[in-house]
Order: sequence, then structure tokens, then C-alpha cells
Amino acid sequence: MRILYVTPYLPYEGVPYAGGYFLYEYLVRLSAYVDVQVIAPRTEENELAAAKLRHEFKVELLGDKPVKKSKAARLLPILWNHLVHPMNIPEMDNLSKELGKPGYLDDFDAVEMHFSQALPLAKVVKKARPELPTVIFAHDVFSQSVHRRVRGAPFSPGKLLNAIKSLRVSSVEASYMNRCDGAFVFSDKDKNILGGMGVRTRVEVLVPSVELPRRTAPLEGGPVCLFVGAMDRPENHEAASWLLSNVWPDVLERVPEASLKIVGGNPPAHLTDRAFENVTVTGFVKELDPYYREASVCVAPLLTGAGVKFKVLQAMAYGLPVVTTPVGAEGIAENEPKPLLEFVTTDPGAFSDGVVRYLQDESLRKRDGFQLRRWMENHYDFEKNTVQKALLFYETFYPDEE
Repeated sequence: MRILYVTPYLPYEGVPYAGGYFLYEYLVRLSAYVDVQVIAPRTEENELAAAKLRHEFKVELLGDKPVKKSKAARLLPILWNHLVHPMNIPEMDNLSKELGKPGYLDDFDAVEMHFSQALPLAKVVKKARPELPTVIFAHDVFSQSVHRRVRGAPFSPGKLLNAIKSLRVSSVEASYMNRCDGAFVFSDKDKNILGGMGVRTRVEVLVPSVELPRRTAPLEGGPVCLFVGAMDRPENHEAASWLLSNVWPDVLERVPEASLKIVGGNPPAHLTDRAFENVTVTGFVKELDPYYREASVCVAPLLTGAGVKFKVLQAMAYGLPVVTTPVGAEGIAENEPKPLLEFVTTDPGAFSDGVVRYLQDESLRKRDGFQLRRWMENHYDFEKNTVQKALLFYETFYPDEE
């Protein structure tokens, strides 16, 4: 079977964001079973990514690199897209042209699109080859993320654009999804949200790829809090700012020797300017393992965003206790008879209480960390619950083939 995988962002080994890490592992594993062909738009970022690949799968970058325009020249198209085409990004136009060319899709048995920005291409694929099985792998529910940005983010030009986008985004997302023959998501929660939006296509829940390290965090060192995330993403740097303003002063007052490490690439100046004796803002780091292993507790104070948070799952895989918010916990162990995560709150005082309890009580953090690691071992079999389920899904389109 030959499957065309479409993505706006080309993954590679060591890519510093969760969705890219998943996609790389997913494609590498699938390459053992099917003929994987990946296409992505030609951008500077994707050219750098392609240079880091070692022929793990076939890749083609399409089109010309986008021409940089002034803000004034971009303003009207941006406003138009946010209102009329709220899921479109200009970089995907080249892929649309290629996919729509006569014969381009003839040699493929299926198309799988990754990330919400690829979803509008479903219309192009179905126009070119209506019978070709077409699947969207929705890493999150895009419209949920947009609506949360409007409700929860501080005012900014970006929030204004999201307010414009939010007027039509739910109906547009559902319409594109219903053009597909199937959808993959990371949680029952996302599956249920899509059903509530009117998505009628078949939806399968697959698990994210999470590394289960052989050695877990010892939880015996100094009182270290860890927050990991790509800090150029608003949901992450805004969460870090909320933590520093609303939680961290109380934690320091009760545990003066505590330290906070905010780890992730491209932090904005308003975050790096707040680094001081007890707070480290690292920027990009090549290896996260040392940070997980020295931490006492993982914090994920997310107030916006959507989908299962890989950063929370990875902390659990290291046996780290986690203090987070409902946004950070969503999609994780939601069907368990009792909550798996003990401290889930947006109240600054309760959040601080959870952090302090784990910093001060070694037996508690070891007990909860052990339970989280055990749960991950029992539920996150990537080969069985993702790769094989995806392959079985595609076999339903070709039942007579061996």
C-alpha cells in the first residue's frame, strides 16, 4: 500500500515540538509496513528539516518559498482568510495546486493529512479523486483552540484575529472533516467534541507517541519545578507568565529554596526578562532528559490550547507528579473511575498548594509519580494502539487485498 502523507510542517528526529515528534515517530514506524510518501510546502523551515532527515521516508517539498511581504500588504488577505477561510494558511496553496493536477494522485492508495492547516486540502483531494480514501489526523480540535484563545488570552492583535476567525471556524472545520473518509484523534474527548460539531465521518482514537525512559526521575534532589513547552507558542508563554505572576511568589514564600525551570525554544522577551535567581528560562535545549530527571514536580499551567498535552504525558512517563489545569489534563485518563491527576485547577492558591505539597513531601511525590508511570506503561503501547490501528483502518478500504 502506498500512502501520501500531507503536512505543513516537515518532522525530523529531535524536532522540538510535540506534534512534530509524534509525526516523525509515526512515519518511521509506518515505513516498515507501507510505502510512505510525504509532501510539505517549500518553506525555509521545511528545507532545514529536510536536510536533517536521513532517508527515513520519501519527502518532496513543493512550490516556491513564500515571498515576504510588508505587514500592510498582508493585512487585507489575513483579515479575509480569518473570516472566510479560517483554516487556510498561504503556505499550503502550493500543495493544493499539485494535488489538483490531473494524475498526481493516481499512484496512491490513500491520503492522510496532518495538522488542522492541512484539512482544507480534503476538498482538493476529493475533487481530483473522489474514490481515494482520505483521512485527517487531527492533533487537536482546531476550533476549540480558537475559541479558547478568544475567551482566555489577554488582549492582543492575535486575539482580535482569532475573534474574527471564531465566527465561522466550527462550521468550516466540520464541513472539511465530513469530506474525509475518516479521522484520527488522540482522545475520546476530541472524538466527542467532533460529534457534537456535526462531524459524521468515522473517527478512531489513537494514542500519542511518548518515550518511556528506562530510568525514571529519582525525585530525591532539591525542590525543582519544571515546565516544558515550545515557548514561542502563545499558550505556553502565556501559561508561564500566569505561573510567575499568580503562583510562583506564594511557592517561594513557603519553599524559599525552590527553583523553577522553564524549558523550551524561542521564549519571548517578556518571559526571559523575568528570569532571576530562582527562575531559569533556558530557551532551546538539545536533550530534555536531564531536566526531567532532576525535577521534583512538573507544572503545566495551561489556560488555552486544545488536544492532549504531550508535555504532561512525558512527565508522567518519567514518573513525575504533575500539577496542571483542566486544559492541561484533558484527554488523559478521563474514563478512569477516579482522577489520575490529583491537582487539577485554575485557582492560583490551589495550584500553589499542589506544587508545595509535592515539593515538601517526598513520599507523596514518589507515590503519585509511581502510579502515573505505571498507568503510562499500561496504556501507551504506540505500536499496538497507534501504528497497527491505523493500518487496520486502511485495510477496511481494501478488504480483498492480502
